[in-house]
Amino acid sequence: MFRLESPLCAASLLVFVLLTSSAVSQSQSYRYALTENAYTETDNLDALVIAEFGAGAVLADWDDIVANFTGTAAQFCDAIGLPNYQDSAMCMRTGSRWWSSTRHYFLERHDGTPPPGFLAHDNLDNFIVSLGSWYGMSKKVLAKVPIQISVANLSPGLLATAKISHAAPGEFMILAYSLVGPGPTSTPFGFTLALSPPILRAPLALVNTFGEVTLNQPVPPRVPLGTPIWMQAVEILSAPPPPGTPRFRLSNGLAATIQ
Repeated sequence: MFRLESPLCAASLLVFVLLTSSAVSQSQSYRYALTENAYTETDNLDALVIAEFGAGAVLADWDDIVANFTGTAAQFCDAIGLPNYQDSAMCMRTGSRWWSSTRHYFLERHDGTPPPGFLAHDNLDNFIVSLGSWYGMSKKVLAKVPIQISVANLSPGLLATAKISHAAPGEFMILAYSLVGPGPTSTPFGFTLALSPPILRAPLALVNTFGEVTLNQPVPPRVPLGTPIWMQAVEILSAPPPPGTPRFRLSNGLAATIQ
């Protein structure tokens, strides 16, 4: 289905060569994104982030950012849309939105020079970006957004649709699948797929401007009901990411059956 080809096709940019050696175990990948709109700190930001980015999206946590982007804070700010001095966005820290009962956390770009009087609870790369808190704000929200895959009309004789959401516009995506099981299977690219070999894949697809890829394929009319299928999508970043961040990002692993 979905015009899947051999996993060893040389024409593919990404070849799923299966290894028995260990590799970095990687579950579903995330990207960081700013909300389109600005909100106040008293708004229900958790619900608003889900409304904008879909299920699984959460407020970005400062602790995660420190753990993953120390040494690359400037590149991180550029990538998420905070290119200028004092560009900022609301976030949380250690799972909490609030430093006090009224002061909500936010991160702000300072390029090494915080404004006078700025209360920095923490900073990254010698104040390239600082963690502050305040009230009466109207700011965009930094979200941590998972790449999601869903499938519809997976029935004999119907046109099945696989949809990948929240990917990076302009990047390439591969949909991989297995009829055997959910893995895990190591790859030579530093990630582990939630698929069991043999792993097949669809041709490369370009992520549209909405961060989506849609693949349609007729389901053969004689496929037995109850046939299981496991799917996962792999996003391939065209430009080298900041050091310490993956070149490939994974969607959730999806288990479905022909119904």
